[in-house]
This record gives sequence, C-alpha cells and structure tokens, in this order.
Amino acid sequence: MNAPVSGSGTLVPGWARRLEAVLEKPWLPWAFVVFGVALRLVRYLSHRALEVSEAELALNVLPRSLAQALDPLQYDQAAPPGFVGLLILAKDLFGPGELALRAFPLAASIAALPLFVWLARRMLRPAGVAIATLLLAISPTLIDYGSSAKQYTTDAFFSVLLLLLAAFVTERRRGAVLAYAVVGAASIWLSHSAAFVLAGTGSVLAGLALTSRDHRALLRLVPCGVAFAASFAIFFFWGSDRSTTHNAFLLRYWEGAFMPLPPRSLADLRWFLDHGVGVLESPGAFFPAGAAAFALLAGIVALWREKRDAALLLLSPLPFLLAASALRLYPVRGRLVLFLVPILTLLVGAGADALRRQTERVPLVGLLLLLLLVFDPLASESKKLLSPPPAEDPRPILAHLRDESRPDDALYVYYDAQFAWRYYAPEYGLDPERATIGTSAESVWLEDLGDVERLRGKPRVWVLFTHVHLRESARTEEDFFLFQLDRVGRRLDERHAHGASLYLYDLHGKSGPG
Repeated sequence: MNAPVSGSGTLVPGWARRLEAVLEKPWLPWAFVVFGVALRLVRYLSHRALEVSEAELALNVLPRSLAQALDPLQYDQAAPPGFVGLLILAKDLFGPGELALRAFPLAASIAALPLFVWLARRMLRPAGVAIATLLLAISPTLIDYGSSAKQYTTDAFFSVLLLLLAAFVTERRRGAVLAYAVVGAASIWLSHSAAFVLAGTGSVLAGLALTSRDHRALLRLVPCGVAFAASFAIFFFWGSDRSTTHNAFLLRYWEGAFMPLPPRSLADLRWFLDHGVGVLESPGAFFPAGAAAFALLAGIVALWREKRDAALLLLSPLPFLLAASALRLYPVRGRLVLFLVPILTLLVGAGADALRRQTERVPLVGLLLLLLLVFDPLASESKKLLSPPPAEDPRPILAHLRDESRPDDALYVYYDAQFAWRYYAPEYGLDPERATIGTSAESVWLEDLGDVERLRGKPRVWVLFTHVHLRESARTEEDFFLFQLDRVGRRLDERHAHGASLYLYDLHGKSGPG
C-alpha cells in the first residue's frame, strides 16, 4: 500500500524510489568528483619510484631544453612533442623529481573530472550522470596513470574536452566553434589520440549540418577543418617522430594489437571480440567485463533512441581508430587506448541507468548491476589506500651502494635496470657512467655468460637488478645470472628491495666453468 506507483503504472518499492531520488540529486556527481580528486592525490603523494617506461621517458626529458622538445626520443619511447615540452617545463620549474614529472599528468586526470560532469549532463539523464561520474572517479587505470609521468591521462583529458566542445557546437553556444578550432588544433601536439576524436567529432558535426541543411553551421565548421588539417600537416612533417611507426621493438611489442584487414580466418574475426572485451578490462578496468559489455550495448541503444547526436559523437572516434590500427599505425590495446575510457564510461553509465529504469518491477536487478560495476574498482582502490601496492623501488639499495661501495669497486647493471640506475644514480651521489650495462638477453639467457666472463678476475663487483624478466618455469634471468656468479665467485653481500636487488661478489680468487 505504501509502494509508490511509477509513471508506467508499475509498483516501485520505496527504497528503489529513494535510491532514484538520491541518484538524481544535482550535487551527487560533484561529490564523486571530490572523491575522485582525493583518490588521485593520495596516489600521487605516495611518491612511488618511477617505473621503467617513466624512467625511459624521464631520461629523454632531463637533459633537454624546451627548444629540444621536438627532437626524436630515445629508448624506444613515443610521446607527443607538446607533452614532452610540458615535462621539460615541469623539470625546469620544479626540478627533476618524480612529483614534478608527474604534475601535469595529475592535473590532466583531475581536470577531466569536472569536464566529464558537464559533458555527461548533455548526454545522459541525471541518474546516468551520477553513475558515470562515479565510475570515472574510481577508475583504477585513470588513478594509476594520474600519477605516472606518461601522456595517457592527457589523452583522456582531451577526449573529454573535445567531446564537450563538440557538444557546445551542437548547442550553438557563442564562441564554441572558435574554442573547438583552437583547442583541437593544439591538442594534436599534446595527444596522439586526439586526432581520432577530432576526426570523429568533426565528421559528425559536418554530417549533422548537412542532413539538417544548415549551410551556415557547415560554413562555420570550415575554419575548424582548415585549422585541424594545417596543424596535423605541420605536426606530421615537422613535429612527429615518424620513425616510431617503423620501430622494430615497438612493432614487436604491440604485435597482435593491430586490426586484421581484411579478416582471413576465424582467429582474425575473433580479434574484434577479444579486443572489444579486452578494452573494457584494460584500460577500462570494468569487471566483470560481461556485465560492463551488456551495459555498454544497452547504453548505445538507449542513447540512439533518446539522443542520437550524443550517440554519434561518442562512437565517432572508433572508425578512425580502427582504420589507423588496420594500417599498423596505432595499436588497440592497453594504455594507448586510455582515451576511450571516458567514452566507455558514459556508455556504460547510460546503459546501467536505462536498465535500472526498465527493470522497475524488479529493482534488485538494476541495483545488482550497479553493484557489479562499482564493486571491483571500489574494492581495488580501498585496498590500495589501506595497503599501497609495492612497486619496483631501487632507491633503498642505491643508498646502500652509496654507503658501502669503494672507489675501485666494479659495478654491473642488468640491462633493464639501466634506466632506473641512470635516473636515480645522481640523486645518491653516484656516477651513472661508472656502471657496465649488461646484455639484453631476455630470450637467450646464455648470452649472459659473456657478461659473467668479462667480470671475472675482479675482487669486488656490485651487481644491480631491477625489472627482471620471468620465464614460464618461474625462474628469472636474475636466478640464472646468480647461479653463474656463484659458480665462479663468492657472494660477499646482498640487499633487497621490492623488485630490486643488489649483490657484492668477489670474482678474483675462485675458478670454475662460466
């Protein structure tokens, strides 16, 4: 008798009506924004050591001036020159530390949150706005990369900003076309993936003007197209490092992430399913992926029925991304498609809200879907707050090396440890050029034997490991190396930190096979 009746005449339990009333509160998305900002700041202030890819990019940044931001990158790195320039600026203003190098990615991750709310309010119902904002605020991938000296949260930021400006253009807001043109032209230099969002949203805006026969709107878009084309042409011929598209290491690393065109087998056809679900899992961090995929499809259908222009804008980058992938210019996997996370989140939020409304008679179904979508990221971030996950950190053992090494000691650095070594050595008063860098032998470990032979005869040799490669047997390259060193020498000291190890050997007196 106390259960309210919905507009469709179905009985709705009181708790479900109260839940809907809370989800529709205009302040709720902003509360989620504050929560998301707090999570990002906590992660940023945890002051983790740089990961390998961060250190590789940092080593490109540290010796450069702003005038050198356009120079090709070393260590198999690829980043937009504008983003490299921001890292150089941060280094010049605040020093070469981790917090300085991560400042702009953090700012991009935080700034994307309020922009996302404004964008969501133009595309979703009030409850959908709250759901989508919560999912973005607690996204583990966006939080992690918000404290990483890499460009991927900048990609997500421009994805949100360009979609918002495109929505302003459809609303015919004053100055929207000019802002869209200026920001779009600049974004090409700051985010590789911005080109897909620009191509998609620009095509949709032009198509809407054509179908509505609004010639004035179409003419207003012409300067945008000219600005985008000019900026991209200058970037392509002058600002981009085109060698990255032919980099053998990068092509091998991303093999399998390029769309097969045309599909020639069932495995090729399966690529689309695997990568569709794969993007939801990483970088989307939606678990279970099946529930997220169901909500995503429901969101596309709901938006197509209710706000077709919004659905077209959100889906518009996808054809251009797939075309670039088919040409082997851009992989569809992992962090390189982080720019899709805000788009996926909007669609999943729209679908979760639509399914919640369509299951009014059984409101527990909608509630269960919401809980499934938010449980894993909330649990993940709660665990990280209570017990921060350990990261590779060579700093404690470098302090030990500084305190215990002698001027005549030899130092051998494992190949993939060289980047952390080169970055952190000056901080501990160590000479980066002092070390012998090991052989890159991750697939053929016998090549390490040559390094062992070159170290033999030295009375005191320090050996540094981080980012060590595993094999299916769970034996590491470090295990193999130490086995050989123990055969030909005597271990005098060792120190361990998470993901990093330091050993001192006497290789002078003992003889034996290498």
